[in-house]
Amino acid sequence: MDRADYVQLYSVPATYQPPEDKDLRDDTRYPNLNSRDYRKRRPDRTLKHNQFFETLDVNEEGLAVLATNDIRGRIWNGNIWGYENLADFSEKSASFKLYCDSPVTKLKFLQEKIFLASQSNGALKVWSTRSEARDANNYCLFMVGGATEHLGLILDMDILFPAKTKAATGSTDCCLKVWDAGAADLQCISTMRFAHSDDITGVSSCPSMDEIFATCSRDKSALIWDYRLPRPAKALYNKHKFAFSTISWCNENEHDGHVLLGDDTGSIYEIDPKVPDKFVTQLKVFNRPIRKISCRSSKTAVIGNTNAVLVYKNLEDSPIYNNEEAHNFVRDVYWDSDNSFYTVAWDKKLRHHCMDSSN
Repeated sequence: MDRADYVQLYSVPATYQPPEDKDLRDDTRYPNLNSRDYRKRRPDRTLKHNQFFETLDVNEEGLAVLATNDIRGRIWNGNIWGYENLADFSEKSASFKLYCDSPVTKLKFLQEKIFLASQSNGALKVWSTRSEARDANNYCLFMVGGATEHLGLILDMDILFPAKTKAATGSTDCCLKVWDAGAADLQCISTMRFAHSDDITGVSSCPSMDEIFATCSRDKSALIWDYRLPRPAKALYNKHKFAFSTISWCNENEHDGHVLLGDDTGSIYEIDPKVPDKFVTQLKVFNRPIRKISCRSSKTAVIGNTNAVLVYKNLEDSPIYNNEEAHNFVRDVYWDSDNSFYTVAWDKKLRHHCMDSSN
């Protein structure tokens, strides 16, 4: 029996003549070289609106900041865009834009020229839109401070009113942190480890006291926090059957200062903080988890993991406004007046909703 010539058997055939690296892009005969072609390509660093519009916030001057994320490719990232006028909304009309190395989860204005950005890698950063020393007349975006102290995705963040120098963040690491950005830097002044036994899905500050805020979690509980106390938490509701997904603490002109909670079944609940563990009102809104509850005057806007946005004047009545124009999940809502608001969705759209003033 003849021995096999393995040198000749495994040698590169003479017909194997792949093209140069610069010509691999359009060649389909050598799929084994796709990785080499990918490494040779120069990344496109041009900032564009990503597909997934995530969150929106507007300051008192009308300056809006919008976060768009890319969560489809090999590398997830995000962009932050600034607009002086949302009526003229396009990539070219942006006042400033910023690349982020991970998706942005929340944007909140801390002061007139300063906003906070939380990211999926556990980072929280403080950005200033203007600089008196560099250029007082034009936008000059620069980072004031930042820290990556959460070990998981930051799911929610809120500014502590009325001082507006502090913020609270909740994360998938079950950790709750209070931040102070009033000294031209970002410092974590309080950390509550294992504040909940599961993901912290919602954070909402008390409208009248900047040391008090409320949280909700997938552990089916909602708590009120005062981080100045040795035992800072007390139960708001801890006997729910389903995981809570969002929380909103209204002021005295909105539901008499009550707290609104949403859960994974698509229901919202109203609780008086003075009478915990008792629902004042409960309402079935969607068949999917509630994403956000936003109040303005006597109206309440509700969005979930759906393409719809509903507005209620009274939670015991039918909605006065219902819009299902979005082609994907609606992710955030912002009221610009008593009868109009903006929404952003995962269909790469910013929408302005106007309601009848008679409602």
